[in-house]
Amino acid sequence: MADSDATWFQFLSSLGETPIALLISVLVAIYVLGSRRGEGGSALEKIVDSSLGPICSVILITGAGGMFGGVLQASGIGDALSDSMSDLGMP
Repeated sequence: MADSDATWFQFLSSLGETPIALLISVLVAIYVLGSRRGEGGSALEKIVDSSLGPICSVILITGAGGMFGGVLQASGIGDALSDSMSDLGMP
């Protein structure tokens, strides 16, 4: 049995995936912020609430751009557009 088939290897590999690693980072940061400030849950809730708006908009714009790029690549219009733009003589 190869090491890549071992359960512990698969578990640790899944922890290294981007969404899981980011979730762990956020949970640790919330715990550290909450324990350091000592003001209770309401102050921590205000901090987390105020930070979610800007973060969500960045994630939404990035995801939409990635999806648009995928659509352009899958449809083949990117190659047609680059061929027509190369004829314009612009660098």
